[in-house]
Amino acid sequence: FELLNEPHDKIDADIWNARIPQVMSMVRASNPERNVIVGPTHWNSRNDLPLLKLPENDRHMIVTFHYYNP
Repeated sequence: FELLNEPHDKIDADIWNARIPQVMSMVRASNPERNVIVGPTHWNSRNDLPLLKLPENDRHMIVTFHYYNP
């Protein structure tokens, strides 16, 4: 599953990066090896990929991005 599809508006990179480990700890309490999809802010923009900070020791995360230009 995905933590949050296309975070945007009031969820900037600082807020989102602070929330990811908090939410992941809740997920891992009941699903220690489930693959979880996480994307950057600004509607999962590829331009925000460099701003995305993920927990270093979690090997069950998949990064996604959305690209809407042709």
